[in-house]
This record gives sequence, structure tokens and C-alpha cells, in this order.
Amino acid sequence: MIRFCAIIFILIGFSVYLKAQNHNLVLQFNPKFHQEIVQFDEEYYSITEKDSVQFDIFRCYISNIQLLKNGKSVYKEKDSYHLLSFGENPKNEIKIPIDIAFDQIEMQIGIDSLTNVSGAFGGALDPTNGMYWTWQNGYINFKLEGKSTLCNTRNHEFQYHIGGYQFPFSTIQTLKFHTSNPSISIDILLDKFMENLNLSTTNHIMSPSTNAVEIAKSFANSFILETNEK
Repeated sequence: MIRFCAIIFILIGFSVYLKAQNHNLVLQFNPKFHQEIVQFDEEYYSITEKDSVQFDIFRCYISNIQLLKNGKSVYKEKDSYHLLSFGENPKNEIKIPIDIAFDQIEMQIGIDSLTNVSGAFGGALDPTNGMYWTWQNGYINFKLEGKSTLCNTRNHEFQYHIGGYQFPFSTIQTLKFHTSNPSISIDILLDKFMENLNLSTTNHIMSPSTNAVEIAKSFANSFILETNEK
């Protein structure tokens, strides 16, 4: 009898666990190069037959997540700020406890102007995360650093610290994906992004500028929904 009751409790617990799992919206972000997951600080990936690139640091903000159904908003995440980090101690997943029908998801890359002018906060917005400039320039929306033989710099290094919230240098970008799947996998095609850069001339962006705006747009275009998630 005791054994039977124990089995019942285990089954009930497993059922509750599955139910909880089904009530989460899960977003997973996967940086890729030539369809393979990027290995930071290790492997070099060919850009052309003679050139290569290595990624050392990659972080970005995802914010203002909302769900839509038939073109109307059905959910907006409160205090929606998430700092993704790849490489050592990665944080590439966002989990939101919600169970609601939707057919489209929207989010932004970066931190909006209202949050920037409100000053720095804790958690994902804590300045100690290394993603905040000053009150004047605000947050760094994404940071990508590494090395490439195409860079005419010391140790062939490149640094992209892309941010800016004031006109005409606002770099925040909006992403929209049509899906009803609560488990969403998004690829970040770094090969596509790097191919649109001229590493020999534009390899060091560290403040808001016209170049930063163009790079932010190109970066947003590298986010795609995995085909099996549609």
C-alpha cells in the first residue's frame, strides 16, 4: 500500500512538473556561423578563402517582449529587460511563466529611450554588467568583440559596442516573428552580420554614431526564426 501511494505521489508530481513546463514561454537564442553554433575563444571560422574571424565577447539586450493574436496585443511583459551573454557562463534563454494563445511575438534589441533617461537600474540593467556607458549615452544595446585577419588593428582586434537612444543616433531595433509555438528558437547568423561589415575600415565602434545605426540595422537582420519553429 505504501509503495502504491509513493508511485501515485510521483506521478502527481511529474504531472504538475509537465504542466508547469507547458505554461512557460521559452526563447532560446543561438549564435551561429555557417550553420554551426559559435565556439567562443576557440575556433576560427573562414570568412573568405584566406581570412578568418574569432569571437571573444558577445552580449546583447532583449527587451519589451509582447505577444499578439490576430494583430492585437494579448500580453506585454512587465519590466522586460534581459541581458543575453554567450561564451563563458552563457545565458541564452529567456523563460516567462505564461500560458496564452498567440500567433506573433515582438521584442526589441536594446534598451528604449525612456529607460535610458530614467537612469541605471539593478538586475539586467546594473552598470556592473559592463553594458552601460554614461547617463548621456545610456546603455550598450549589444557588444561584439573578437579578432579577424581582415582588421588592420593591434592583434587584429575588432570591437563593436553599439548603442545610442537619442535622435538621430537611436539604435534600438524591433524584431517580429510569426509563430504560435511557446518554445521558440532564434538563430543569430553572425556570418551574415560579419559579411556586411568592412572589417578593414570599420572595426572599432564605441559610441553612438551614424555607423552604429547602420550596424544595428544589419545586426537585427541576422536574427531569424528557426524553420522548424514556424
